[in-house]
Amino acid sequence: GGRRMTAVTVRAARADDIPAVAALEKLCFSHPRSADDFAQMCADPARTLLVAEADGAFCGYIAAYTVLDETDITTVAVPPALRGRGAGRALVRALLDKVGGTVYLEVRKSNTPARALYAALGFAECGTRKNYYESPREDAVLCRCDAAKHV
Repeated sequence: GGRRMTAVTVRAARADDIPAVAALEKLCFSHPRSADDFAQMCADPARTLLVAEADGAFCGYIAAYTVLDETDITTVAVPPALRGRGAGRALVRALLDKVGGTVYLEVRKSNTPARALYAALGFAECGTRKNYYESPREDAVLCRCDAAKHV
């Protein structure tokens, strides 16, 4: 954990955020989605794509989709150099405030910092998905949160 960034602001992604979002996706994930995929997300009312900024600079994004009153967080990404400074927390909080209902996410079993963050935000670990991740293959821990009760 580094020092906290100056206030992190979170807002809905715009077309001009897509290149930064796609570049961070490529940096963080072994099977990245394309810029086109993210552009489509911005246009789809069932999907939420929020970006975080600190000092006017892009510092992460969160992607989710909602069906009725259930939302699945598909991605939370923060550049490696900026992790541990509050951007991930701000993104998850903003999403919970926006969507309401029950929110689910999967996290790598070995990702202790993320699991601790989600627990601190009110997520309960409620199951395991065997071999959910590839490259490297690993189980996921399934977490859920009632958005109305998050901290």
